[in-house]
Amino acid sequence: CKECKNVSEKQEDFLDLTVAVKNVSGLEDALWTMFVEEEVFDCDNLYHCGTCDRLVKATKSAKLRKLPPFLTVSLLRFNFDFVKR
Repeated sequence: CKECKNVSEKQEDFLDLTVAVKNVSGLEDALWTMFVEEEVFDCDNLYHCGTCDRLVKATKSAKLRKLPPFLTVSLLRFNFDFVKR
């Protein structure tokens, strides 16, 4: 939350990552987008902060704290278009 600075965290164990590589130059760029850049919630896409109990500006990011002994990386190279089928 950008207002009260509250941080909401959820830790999950994982064995694989699905990485979208469509329209990026490579795996490094895709990982940068997923784990370094923050998603911003503002304007028409506000976040409901439980501490403030209202819609506020906020950021969201994912961080890898500990890698599993074996990691599978799936490359998502395309998206299914439900209109075109």
